[in-house]
Amino acid sequence: MLRKRIAALLLCTLFLTGLPAQAQQVVVVNAPPQAKADPNDPVERIKDEGLNRSQVMQTLSYLTDVIGPRLTNSPQMK
Repeated sequence: MLRKRIAALLLCTLFLTGLPAQAQQVVVVNAPPQAKADPNDPVERIKDEGLNRSQVMQTLSYLTDVIGPRLTNSPQMK
């Protein structure tokens, strides 16, 4: 009889832990709207330049594929 009760308690525990907890849901009411970034802000200008007009990949590709590695004081470095 004790085994049946323990098994039933274990099954109920496993079943109930799989259900979502309703008390943990967060609802945001009257959230303030996101402020638009000022285009003249220096940080925003740097981020815009880096994300939209960056030539890092082209430069890195040229340095690694065309120029290649150079050992210090080797004839290829000069």
